[in-house]
Amino acid sequence: MKRLKTFVDAKMANDTYLLIDNKQAVIIDPSFSVNKLMTYIKEEKLKVLAVLLTHGHYDHYAGLKDLGKFIDCPYYISEEDAGYLYDKRMSFGFWTVDKEPEIYTKDDLVLGDFRFSLLKVPGHTPGGVVIIWDNKMFTGDFIFHGDIGRTDLPGSSPKQMEESLKRFAEVQGDYIIYPGHEESTTLAEEKKNNPYLRRYIEN
Repeated sequence: MKRLKTFVDAKMANDTYLLIDNKQAVIIDPSFSVNKLMTYIKEEKLKVLAVLLTHGHYDHYAGLKDLGKFIDCPYYISEEDAGYLYDKRMSFGFWTVDKEPEIYTKDDLVLGDFRFSLLKVPGHTPGGVVIIWDNKMFTGDFIFHGDIGRTDLPGSSPKQMEESLKRFAEVQGDYIIYPGHEESTTLAEEKKNNPYLRRYIEN
């Protein structure tokens, strides 16, 4: 049975997602504290296949070090954002990784029984991705409920964000959006009411 569980970190309202298919699991964007996440994984006796990162900012990978004490699995990031993991100025981090990441090399990813599609959305960072699982989109800091990610940070690009929003506006289907911070929304809702996305629907 497929399930999704969300763990909210109070420090920056980050959402860490645990995707479950029977007893297999995948983690998306582990934030600062992973204690509740690890407790749940142990209680449910889940096998974690991988950690997927939407982009390279520290608040979305800060939990990797603590997870590594309990779970031995690969973690994935885009090639364009991999350098953030070793650069505190770019990631705004307090530590850099000591385990090499796996790189997304295609627009899909198969892990056990999980099938993911990947949509490149540079703008907030050069290598941001939307991770799609069934009717769910994990958007990181690309798009939120009524808002989008900042483009005034090192490595960000307003022009790339504009192009990503144009492509995102063309996506068809009924998707639930799970962003990197705060509450979930839907693709239909954002196309209708998100001012940054709506302009590309209307024009």
